Amino acid sequence: MRKHQPEKYAKIRLMESHTEQRRENLTLWQHYEKKVVQRLLHDWQLAQELSGLEPAEMHEICGILDVNCFEIGQRGGKARTLYPSAFLLAHDCRPNTSHTDDPLDYSIILRTSRSVREQETLTLSYAYTLQGTLKRRTFIQGGKLFWCQCQRCADPRELGSDCSDLVCKICRAGSIRATEPLKQEADWAYREVLRPNHYLLLSAKYSLCQIYGRVEGYLLPELSPQDIERKERYCREFLAVVDILEPGLTRLRGLIMYELHAPIMVLAQLGMQSGRMSRQEFQRRIKEVVRLLKESAHILQLEPPGSSEHEMGRAAADALAKINAQL
Repeated sequence: MRKHQPEKYAKIRLMESHTEQRRENLTLWQHYEKKVVQRLLHDWQLAQELSGLEPAEMHEICGILDVNCFEIGQRGGKARTLYPSAFLLAHDCRPNTSHTDDPLDYSIILRTSRSVREQETLTLSYAYTLQGTLKRRTFIQGGKLFWCQCQRCADPRELGSDCSDLVCKICRAGSIRATEPLKQEADWAYREVLRPNHYLLLSAKYSLCQIYGRVEGYLLPELSPQDIERKERYCREFLAVVDILEPGLTRLRGLIMYELHAPIMVLAQLGMQSGRMSRQEFQRRIKEVVRLLKESAHILQLEPPGSSEHEMGRAAADALAKINAQL
């Protein structure tokens, strides 16, 4: 590109590289010196082909890629990609945009996920939003070379999600959390309330939400009522946190709403068949199923055609149509 597409290469070099900060990070600098610079020039003997490209410029390009790349890829394949304008968006651990890549042409699709005020900064998250503050800030600093100080990171409760709280190992009835989360070495303090929302536990719950009803041996007809109730409970608990951290038209919210509709529907049917559920309660639960399917279909069909999320959105729309036809 440097030789054959100089204009495009020049635009890339205008992107932030944080070269000086990277140079001060001896471990990071030596890693790229060994794995990229020396490998290209000596191990692969490309010095002649790269004539005119100084090691300092190689480090700069490495920095540009680390700071500005998006990870893309559907159905298992992954790649890192630069886009000409998407890199300009600021970071926030509770972003107001959602993005994905088109599986057909790899273009990025960026949209607001909730209402945005006039002149409000458009943001996306450089980290996985369901990680705890300590983990997120460490990850962002390691790759983007800045310490996030957004509203969520500054709040010991993470906007009420409590997804960094740890169980107190002494009493097992309370929890501990960082007193000053913007300081990586801050003290942690005890609180009497215990909420099972630690991000590792949330990840386990989300995995179980997907396993129950989808994996052979755990399909819905094979599950006991207790297991179906467990799936419903885990889905509700997970959705409550997602509504705080990724509200609005977000992919994760659409996925978990689709997962939640199934156990509600099955338990309602079982309740009516056994005579243990009133018709009023049955109708209330069916209305909730309709609401979940309607919203998940809307959210997931915003994903690009050909993606698994879009296909799930179509499945939600089909299920909704069948229910409406029976009402």
